[in-house]
Amino acid sequence: MAQVLKMIFNSRIVLAILVAFSTTWAGARSLSDLDAVNQSAWQRVLSMRIAKAYTQMAAGVDAEAAKLDLDQSIAEFDHILSQLELNSPNSKLHNRINKIKSEWKTFRELAESKPAKANVENVLENANDLLYQADALVREWKTRLPQSYGDSIDLAMQQSMLSERIGAYYVAQYLGIAQTWMTRELEYAIVAYEDGMVAIRQDGEQGNVPAQLMSQLNSNWEYAKMGLSQFQKGHFVPVVITVTMESMYEQTNILGAAYHVQERLAMNNVIGKSGLAANVSE
Repeated sequence: MAQVLKMIFNSRIVLAILVAFSTTWAGARSLSDLDAVNQSAWQRVLSMRIAKAYTQMAAGVDAEAAKLDLDQSIAEFDHILSQLELNSPNSKLHNRINKIKSEWKTFRELAESKPAKANVENVLENANDLLYQADALVREWKTRLPQSYGDSIDLAMQQSMLSERIGAYYVAQYLGIAQTWMTRELEYAIVAYEDGMVAIRQDGEQGNVPAQLMSQLNSNWEYAKMGLSQFQKGHFVPVVITVTMESMYEQTNILGAAYHVQERLAMNNVIGKSGLAANVSE
């Protein structure tokens, strides 16, 4: 595992790895169950990335870059959703995907509307609805894997989602949208991210996370917490938080891609020994 992570951490191939595992391989006809867990976990991230981009645009915080993120994330969500639908192996998963499609239609229309402070709360509420359905899909698809498979991917992608969630709710606070539920969601997201960092640090202590990546994550998170701790006092640094959370998002994406490679290799060994050919992508 450590060797795989060190290889993927090489900056020359990070982009290729992320592209490979955030979209279906060109020409592939199906996804394995592990790939589908990765893709559905990525949908959780995209739901909050879109909401964050919209909120940034409404607030005028790095709006040009946020518009690019919004357009790219919408296209990516559409592509992944179509791939998951084509590869759903049973009615339960197909029904869940239909729920996601319904939530996605509403959310996409809001996300593509003209950015405005008055619409931010509605965008965040609908992002939560979509996130709930995408998370349920992750859980349901994971039941098709051997025990503990997909857990590392789930953890890394959860951290990526939370970095986007923190960014979205922080900018909403900066905009002055005085809703108690938003403040609570920001606080919950911060606590959840710290819990996830504890798990990643433990993995790092076992040599499963490159020291440089672990150091960067720790450093960025400690820096982010200093800024986040001041929001209840009305002190906001939206550009600093946005840039820092973006770095953390990228770092946990790298970690998630590495976990995906590692688990695919392990899964292939399981398949080879047990003959579980249903989990092999064509």
